[in-house]
Amino acid sequence: PAEPFAVRLVAVLALLAGDVVLPEPVPRVELARRESTEVAFTFRVADGYHVQANPAANEFLIPASLELRNACGVKAGPPVYPAPVALRLEGTDRDLAVWDHSFQVVVPLAAGRFARRGECELRGTLVFQACDERTCLPPASVDVSLPVRIR
Repeated sequence: PAEPFAVRLVAVLALLAGDVVLPEPVPRVELARRESTEVAFTFRVADGYHVQANPAANEFLIPASLELRNACGVKAGPPVYPAPVALRLEGTDRDLAVWDHSFQVVVPLAAGRFARRGECELRGTLVFQACDERTCLPPASVDVSLPVRIR
């Protein structure tokens, strides 16, 4: 049976949303055991779009959220999100809290006492909701990776 138009439209919009926000490569981080640092992940937002900040301006919008999974004895702490930009859309009476153009999310890292020496990679996902001046796309995600070397 043919899929309803709305189902196909949502699928196409979700695919498009994946190209609206792109991560920039992150240089390799070097850590010794029991050492900590912070890493900035930079994301580029396509022209004409904005991403709902964290926290979002209201409960109906999806805030951007970065999750970096622990690996090789390196633990990621809670992300630190940038201050939002206020955006008021035409015909509305409330500002949205957004990021546009590019934004950075800083993640603290700590290598444990028994962190595995050598090369490894931490992987994660940024979940976000992108909107233009009239429409919000369905939530989407982009993968991030962080090369790490434990000395």
